[in-house]
Amino acid sequence: MEKQEEPRRVKLRIETPIKTFTIDITYLTQNWGAPFIIAFTTLLITAATYLALGNEATANKLAEYAYYSLVAGVLLQLACLIREERKHKHEKPRRSQARGAHHKTST
Repeated sequence: MEKQEEPRRVKLRIETPIKTFTIDITYLTQNWGAPFIIAFTTLLITAATYLALGNEATANKLAEYAYYSLVAGVLLQLACLIREERKHKHEKPRRSQARGAHHKTST
């Protein structure tokens, strides 16, 4: 059984006068659309808040930006999926060839 390579961890360090925060952002580097989908959610919640407060024009603009962000996020997630599929497609033949060679020598 082959050992899978661990992804390199990416951390964001934010220093404030009171405290230092370290955030693991590896997920965001592997899923390019995630920041845009998070932005979509945040913008849509903000738009709903503005709408509830009676500021319809601002709510509509925020909702428009939210949907643009969602489209960008979905397209980037699709690009990541295609990239991962291609990467795994190239790995599979090597594993099956190695397995086949192992079985041939043991018989």
